[in-house]
Amino acid sequence: ISVYVQHIVDYIAAQNFTQPPVIVGHSMGGLIAQLVAAQTPTAALVLLTPASPAGINALVPKVLPFGFSIFTKPGFWKRSQELTPERARRYVVNGLHVSHQEKIISSFVHESGRAISEIAFWWADGKHSTRVAADAIQCPVYVLSAGRDSLTPVSVVKKVANRYANSTYRHWPDRCHWVIDDLDTEDMVYEIDGWLRPVLQRLNRTATPL
Repeated sequence: ISVYVQHIVDYIAAQNFTQPPVIVGHSMGGLIAQLVAAQTPTAALVLLTPASPAGINALVPKVLPFGFSIFTKPGFWKRSQELTPERARRYVVNGLHVSHQEKIISSFVHESGRAISEIAFWWADGKHSTRVAADAIQCPVYVLSAGRDSLTPVSVVKKVANRYANSTYRHWPDRCHWVIDDLDTEDMVYEIDGWLRPVLQRLNRTATPL
């Protein structure tokens, strides 16, 4: 996780933005976004079905069926992990039309076993890779959960939202984990845009150049 985070921090620094950026993250990217925002000036943070930071138990009963086949493999954290089409259909894109499922699944790549272990078993990570200094995030935070999400369930995402003093929480009861490309994505983007506009207007009135 720390490698992913440093990559984003370095990328933002290289852009020489005149004002802090809006950072958007989905799933594991939602956790990375939190970690980046804790150490980089940020205008606003948008977390879509985000993975949770250290201190929040992500291994709730709804997640265990998905994680069992990964976590029971000896040394799973030492190897990349592939999400099989069957498991993707059941746990990730379960709310989408079959034809759309196949298009999305064909784009998936392997994931780092170590990154997965740092999220799921944060209490065993001596480097505290997923620990977020919540007080360091003072920007507005928009957090979204989905009722049919089996990877980042509602109970976990609510705890993420509750970590931040300036957070707005939105729940979509009939959507699955893959909120970034489903039938409601366009409506979701309009809602986020409506939330974000006054945030950026206030920032533009008070901000000084970086």
